[in-house]
Amino acid sequence: MERRENVTQLLKDLEYIKAAVKRNHPVFQEWATSMPTRLMMSYFGTATIVVALIFQICISQYGSFAAIPGTVKLLLFAFLGVVLLSATFLKWATLNRSARRIDRKLRAWPLVWEAYINRARTEPHFLHRR
Repeated sequence: MERRENVTQLLKDLEYIKAAVKRNHPVFQEWATSMPTRLMMSYFGTATIVVALIFQICISQYGSFAAIPGTVKLLLFAFLGVVLLSATFLKWATLNRSARRIDRKLRAWPLVWEAYINRARTEPHFLHRR
């Protein structure tokens, strides 16, 4: 009897997951192929290269990372923070825009919750796949 209940619950879970994937897949597909996302990724890639080059220039000028003055390090990390925050904001905005194109009531947070956070919480093996 318990086995039949487990199978029934498993079927319900599979239907739920299937419905969630069908509901969210077009949004992520729209987001990944949109021009704003491509521009945002280009911005993030370019900013990452620029930050790495600035750090490298400072290291070569001062001899080592430890020798860089505290104010210069603070400015470097502040610049890195601005880049990360702006890239995060752009990613969130493009995801929200893509979600609204699919459904006017849809927002980014429920998508992120369903696709990543809730899935990782309910399926612990989701994070440990090889």
